[in-house]
Amino acid sequence: MSEFTTYLNLFLPNFNNSPWHDEVNYNFRAIDAALNSLTGIVADGVWQNSTAYTIGQKLFDEVDGSLWRCAVDHTSRASGVMSLDRAAHPTYWETSSASQSAVLDAIAALSPVNGDFVMFTSGSVATRVNSTSAGRSMLTASNALVQKSLLGLSTVATSGAFSDLSGTGSVLMKNVQDQTFTGGLSIIPLNLGTTTGSNIVLDMGDGPLQYYTNNGAHAFAPGSDTGMIIVDITNGASAGAISLNNWTRVIGDSFSTTNGHKFRCFCSVSQAGSLLIIQAMQ
Repeated sequence: MSEFTTYLNLFLPNFNNSPWHDEVNYNFRAIDAALNSLTGIVADGVWQNSTAYTIGQKLFDEVDGSLWRCAVDHTSRASGVMSLDRAAHPTYWETSSASQSAVLDAIAALSPVNGDFVMFTSGSVATRVNSTSAGRSMLTASNALVQKSLLGLSTVATSGAFSDLSGTGSVLMKNVQDQTFTGGLSIIPLNLGTTTGSNIVLDMGDGPLQYYTNNGAHAFAPGSDTGMIIVDITNGASAGAISLNNWTRVIGDSFSTTNGHKFRCFCSVSQAGSLLIIQAMQ
């Protein structure tokens, strides 16, 4: 009656019984399958002298147990160990780890052609996917602007990377009415610089908060874009008179030319015209 090992159920041969080699060979086949399942290694045995090897074959170095993949068709040296052969012909072999071996075998089994993609779903399970010319163009695009152009999107460069959306709420749309906005934001005012005589013509689209320094007589005009913004004006040492002739209506305080005086201007442009409300801040 045969006896077996505990975990792999291998034969424990009785060498007094013949033929015992069948049980030993069964054990080798079982061990071979178990090692392949654990490591994914598929090899062609141990490297030997005076043997013809072809590209793709994988051999073990019996000295250190490392696995190597044949990169050039050749016949191995007549004597000596594999490491000497690799040193003499460094292009003949390339390292092949267990994972590399499994990946290369999985890819080769699919027989991919030019333009195909190979996707690994789990472990060494691979699937061949044929790409379209458009898909290949996306993958080979030199940068994000080229990819956006291929998709028909705006290619205006941004000053920084896009941030991921977070939370579970819906995206705020620019052309949808009656949306509820429960979040908050902080606005960085736009600096229009210092005018020494050049007119200031507002652009409502440049931002809801803007400011500049008055250092010379100039006109302060609403521009043609519709919207509402707040503009802070600070008088410099050479502040000049500000002309407001282009506004439909101006109410509130009057500008001064006193150095250091500040004014907050509430500006709006819509169908009825332009409105400027001036509030002195001193």
